[in-house]
Amino acid sequence: MYFSKSEFIPDDKVAEMTQRAAQRAIQIGTEDFGIHLDGTGDSIRGLDEILDRMRRSQLPEEEAQRLGRVFGSYFGEILRQAHGAIWGVGAGI
Repeated sequence: MYFSKSEFIPDDKVAEMTQRAAQRAIQIGTEDFGIHLDGTGDSIRGLDEILDRMRRSQLPEEEAQRLGRVFGSYFGEILRQAHGAIWGVGAGI
């Protein structure tokens, strides 16, 4: 679903939460996977490697979902920064 500008509401809390999760992804990438994520588009290859390892390890569902949100936030932050976007919510969501 696409939002028109009138339906989008910038949200500082969402931005803060997502940026914290992205920082956590960098930490987990290094500590748990030995892969350096640097917040740039070039690090998407490393992110892909982490996600592949997670898939192969058959993590419990809850852990896989938690890490999916953390690494999803990291990916979202890369896109946000590359395109000058802001975090927010759609009206009525």
